[in-house]
Amino acid sequence: MLNIGADGLTSYPYPTENLLQEIHEATDRRLFALALFFEKRASLKQVQALCQIDPWFLLHIQSITQITALLEKQPLTQDPLRIAKQYGFSDQTIGKIKNISQEKVRKLRHRYQIRISNEYCLF
Repeated sequence: MLNIGADGLTSYPYPTENLLQEIHEATDRRLFALALFFEKRASLKQVQALCQIDPWFLLHIQSITQITALLEKQPLTQDPLRIAKQYGFSDQTIGKIKNISQEKVRKLRHRYQIRISNEYCLF
């Protein structure tokens, strides 16, 4: 994704030493810190107070972390797969989260008749 070893918002490969500082200061690591903070169950209001980023953007970051958590916890049946695709998750990203190949995710999509289109995405 960014040539730093991360292939998605929730896969930052480096430790975050001071999460609150990373969120407060505008750096190239802030987006990853926001995702990590949301993973730790921070509220939208808490995050917005720390970083002053428009809640519209924060809601989308929070949604990505929630869908990632959903995929990690549930079997890859039709509903979680459809939700992930509606939120713009690639087959590769879903495969990485579920520890299966991109090809297997694609085959599941076809079995469940989940097709990709720009109109399908919720963002």
